[in-house]
Amino acid sequence: MLHIPDKKNIYKDLEIETFSPPKTLHLPLSAFGGDLEVIVQKGERVLKHQKLAQKEGFFGGNIHAPVSGHIGEFIVANGEPFLELFNDFLDEVIDVKHSLPTQISDFIQLLQENGIEGSGGARFPTAAKYNVNEGQIDTLIINGAECEPYLSADYALMKSYANEVSQTLHFIQHLYKIKTIILGIERMHKSLKPLLEKAFKHFNVEGKIKLLPDFYPQGGELQLIKSITGKELKKGTIPSKEGILVSNVATFIAIHNALFKVIPYIFKNT
Repeated sequence: MLHIPDKKNIYKDLEIETFSPPKTLHLPLSAFGGDLEVIVQKGERVLKHQKLAQKEGFFGGNIHAPVSGHIGEFIVANGEPFLELFNDFLDEVIDVKHSLPTQISDFIQLLQENGIEGSGGARFPTAAKYNVNEGQIDTLIINGAECEPYLSADYALMKSYANEVSQTLHFIQHLYKIKTIILGIERMHKSLKPLLEKAFKHFNVEGKIKLLPDFYPQGGELQLIKSITGKELKKGTIPSKEGILVSNVATFIAIHNALFKVIPYIFKNT
């Protein structure tokens, strides 16, 4: 591991801002293991959160409209497919309702239907990662170790959405009967520890916050598992087969939106 001087203190405490939506959006149709199938037509008016493309199967997923508007062209840029969407700025949302899942199978279906992917960069389908049996996972690790020297998105999310992360953790812990939950953050972000511990306590999360050395690549899945549990897994090992699941903190916020706000995954790699 390397200790790389960082510049996070320059901007890490800035508030999260919402950008004004653009007039034209190009939505990526590439997904893990293959491209998505478009299920809307050119010129069709769609509502915000409406499903636009899908891919079935174990590694399946969907994309949804971030805004209401009209479908444009199917575009290929740099070898990657995109779907054009023209914003009508009416922000009309499709009416979708669901109840909280009580079975793992229903939870997996919710993850896939809402197109949730790993938000740490790898984009692995979250439904596939969580397709495990009750009691199979002993340790759930939340990856808040944003070790790249200029990134501070996860720090900002933990600071602003500690309650949302904790509420989701409580739900998942009880659904899967997970014994141990550990949220790992770098020591430079130790100011977050009391905030996160308070949120854990409020939502009855049986877990702890672990401070990690400020090294790169601390946020890598296998490195994080070793730092937190002491287990050294070989490259290519599926952590769930060792009783471990790892998800980025932004992924838990995406799951929270789907569970409690009925909002699909309309942001990528926050």
